Amino acid sequence: MEEKARIPKKEEKTEQKKEDVKINKTRHRQNIYVKAIGMIKQVNTMLDTFEGIGLKMDFDDDKTPVGKVMNVMLQNPKDIACEALGVELREEKGYNVGINDDHLLPVTLEVYYPASGKVEFSITFESLWDLLDLAGQDAECAKNIWDCFVNEKEEAREMLKNKYNATGFGEVDEK
Repeated sequence: MEEKARIPKKEEKTEQKKEDVKINKTRHRQNIYVKAIGMIKQVNTMLDTFEGIGLKMDFDDDKTPVGKVMNVMLQNPKDIACEALGVELREEKGYNVGINDDHLLPVTLEVYYPASGKVEFSITFESLWDLLDLAGQDAECAKNIWDCFVNEKEEAREMLKNKYNATGFGEVDEK
């Protein structure tokens, strides 16, 4: 007795196509992320080389052509990596305890949140950018950043905190 081949239903084909599109988008984002990390590594190597020969690259100066170029070279790869990671930058206002416990000082922080909204944590702007600098030197760090934000793995976040001394993580409090 011959077995007939099962023809997939239209709904199954549609679901498979959706899954394939999702996988391809993730792979595309991952390729962009890897290239951005490579650019970060090259820029940091270039800065180290310039400092080694006594040139101080002043990237905070947006009035000079060199300062403008350095600003773009330092920011763009990190912005691209953050976009590939699917994080969203927001400003958070709050208060910090002053010298005495009875003084509260207003503060504004720039904080990245996973754009998916599924993960209940955040990381400060400075902390994520420091991690991206480390990722340019350490492929395992780059993988843990990807796993933390894209694959939403708790153990990757703990690895970033413990092994790479990442500070600036915060738990999302919906109060």
